[in-house]
Amino acid sequence: MQTAKRNGTRLGRPGRQSEEARVLSAQLDADGYSLREIAAALQVAGIPTATGKTTWHHSSVAALLKSNRDRDRQTD
Repeated sequence: MQTAKRNGTRLGRPGRQSEEARVLSAQLDADGYSLREIAAALQVAGIPTATGKTTWHHSSVAALLKSNRDRDRQTD
């Protein structure tokens, strides 16, 4: 596993969130929106959650943003 990490292989389960959700949440987070505001924006945009539901929660947004940061850190 250490060799794979050194070679840049992404470890772990693949993400289930859409790229659209990742991009929009990252943009809104960078603009200073709160987790609840981002959740509302994702709902209004009609972007489904990872489980296919239409209701976003602030905790789901927090997990999405954390996975975005982790993903970015792995590619650096």
